[in-house]
Amino acid sequence: MGYRETKGTAGFLISAFENRYLALTCRLVIGGIFIFAGVGKLPYSYELFIGLPEIMEFLGIPQPLWKFIRLDWLPVIEIIVGSCLVAGLLTKPAALVTILLTAAFFVFNGLKMIVSTTEWCNCAGVLLEVPLPVSQVIDITMLLMALLLLFHRRVDWSLDMSSLKRLRRG
Repeated sequence: MGYRETKGTAGFLISAFENRYLALTCRLVIGGIFIFAGVGKLPYSYELFIGLPEIMEFLGIPQPLWKFIRLDWLPVIEIIVGSCLVAGLLTKPAALVTILLTAAFFVFNGLKMIVSTTEWCNCAGVLLEVPLPVSQVIDITMLLMALLLLFHRRVDWSLDMSSLKRLRRG
């Protein structure tokens, strides 16, 4: 029995990792979310980290190090990663950065739920406030989508694919 005839959960996972329409959807959804979130955060990057001092105290991190954790560059990174995913340019590295960022967001918001009195995530700056539990569900979904992109075999309908075709023609 070949891997294409595998039944059950394994067969479902294999078919998901081969489905180019699912990969395209994941790329566009994650890319769109990152672009939207980055644009919303650009003018308000410092205010987004309400609750950060409480979390830093809880973790025992000294106050002088908080300056380095402000992450003023986060909106720009989100816009660049989102644009790469939408265009299909450097898809695998962008998926890896997505996994790292989303895991950090998940941990930060989880700590925020425990330590801070804040009930909202300013995931997209002033454009959208999301309740923290909903934010956690979105983060897990984005993590799964990014994992699919990272391990997907082909990158169809992308600048990556058209660049590969040009290189092969030589």
